[in-house]
Amino acid sequence: MFSIPGKTPIYFETFCTGIQAICVFAGIIICTPHSQDRATNEDIVWRKTKALVVSSLLFYIVNIIRMLIQLYLYYLGYAWEDIHYSISAASSFIAAIIILLLHKWMPEFILSIIYMGTLITEPMKVKRKETALYQAKNDKKVGFILLRRATGRVKKNFYETFTRDAKEYGFQTDKDYLLIPDAQFDAFKEALEQKFKKLEESKK
Repeated sequence: MFSIPGKTPIYFETFCTGIQAICVFAGIIICTPHSQDRATNEDIVWRKTKALVVSSLLFYIVNIIRMLIQLYLYYLGYAWEDIHYSISAASSFIAAIIILLLHKWMPEFILSIIYMGTLITEPMKVKRKETALYQAKNDKKVGFILLRRATGRVKKNFYETFTRDAKEYGFQTDKDYLLIPDAQFDAFKEALEQKFKKLEESKK
């Protein structure tokens, strides 16, 4: 408890030191998987230890400084509600700095995020391709929205670029649909695998 004459006492808890964030990042650092190749993970223990120590110290020191600043501003006459929430929110930017340090010392952290994203998105892409093939086989046409998601192409200018690419493959379009006669189904299947990009372009 900090008591300032003429003001309501201020209480700080252990949690005010940022121990929750320290524990979260400690768990991330310790549990982040790494390569099984000896040459790659030769210094993994040192890199993880450095990231753990530096991130913990940063969180702790920044939060101590934050509490001192809050007490000083409270002493000057600022309302506690105003300084508590604003400065606490500002100190959250330290997490972004920690992530940048993890990217430098532990690229496995970023690679793990990318890998998890791939595990989630790849089944979705496969399902969309299957749906596109089903519609092409049965409905003889596939919507542009589904094709954009199945091929992973960007939304910007998709209609113009895809219409152009589809015509290069010999397909006709009707408003927001790609028309696929039975005779062109195999060609559509191959083009879908290439994301409707010419083989020469896909190699660039």
